[in-house]
Amino acid sequence: MKKIVKMSVSAMIALATFTSSVAICANAEESETGKLELVTYDYVSKTETTSEVSIDMLQTENEEKLDTLGISEETANAAFDPNALLSSDSSNNSISTQSIIGDDDQKKVNPNVYPYCAVLALMLGQDTNGDGVVDSWGLGTGFLEGNDVMVTAGHCFWGGTTNGWVEECRIYVRQNSSTYGNVYYYPASWVCSTAYTSNRNINYDWCAVRLQDTLGAANGWFGNGVSSVRLKGTEVTISGYPAATSSKVGYQYTSSGTITSSTDYRVGYSIDTEGGNSGSPVYDSNGIVWAIHTHGGNSGTRISSGLYQILQDMYLEGVEKWY
Repeated sequence: MKKIVKMSVSAMIALATFTSSVAICANAEESETGKLELVTYDYVSKTETTSEVSIDMLQTENEEKLDTLGISEETANAAFDPNALLSSDSSNNSISTQSIIGDDDQKKVNPNVYPYCAVLALMLGQDTNGDGVVDSWGLGTGFLEGNDVMVTAGHCFWGGTTNGWVEECRIYVRQNSSTYGNVYYYPASWVCSTAYTSNRNINYDWCAVRLQDTLGAANGWFGNGVSSVRLKGTEVTISGYPAATSSKVGYQYTSSGTITSSTDYRVGYSIDTEGGNSGSPVYDSNGIVWAIHTHGGNSGTRISSGLYQILQDMYLEGVEKWY
């Protein structure tokens, strides 16, 4: 286990406020109302439970937690750059097929600097013949949304009725080699919508993951935003671990462009991606994630009001647990 740099909640709050120059659209009208049916999978015990969650009730509970912790909603959903804090203190298989639009504009980046250190490389193992042994591996991407919260695409963890849940998930921090090493982390549990696991509804192709370790303090995390308005025309970036091109495997690449289409649950964009990019953050210049990259074409699942509240709840639980 890597040594984790710990810091106070007040220091994180101060930095998060400093690093986010725009307010997150936290109080926008919800595009989805009522209840969400969720499935929670415990990675350790390999068991799952289903539950029904009221979005309005979850929002009320989150507001109460924010008040108790003395954290504003804008701060709770802001991006966090640990390097800025330190500076101020001191003075082979891909999960899905993606698209290259025209020339390949993806650029290799240094995963040791923010925000790229908050983007995680995933090795995902499946037991395809039911003998209890992982015999097939795929590659994907995730990103930090809190000290012990990771977000990725739902299809990275759910293989459908045939393969079910991913059998083994290895999470790599600051991955920067064609060889995936022996230092990696594991999830503790994750949450998906049954709308995806039961019907493969791509509007709900997301997965919110609780980690066994605190990775955010040393690597930072992205903020997340929800909006009642269309996002068409927004300039965004996608950073992740492409795997369709052999020379790119194990290295992080980034590409920027414009959101070209937007609905309540989906966004489309003219940004180059490849297999392995599934689960990458679609974020703006303030480190605010507006969608999760999921499909070739290219398109992603928006941070809906329901997912927004789920992520805020998980983030606040992490604050209560670790600080």
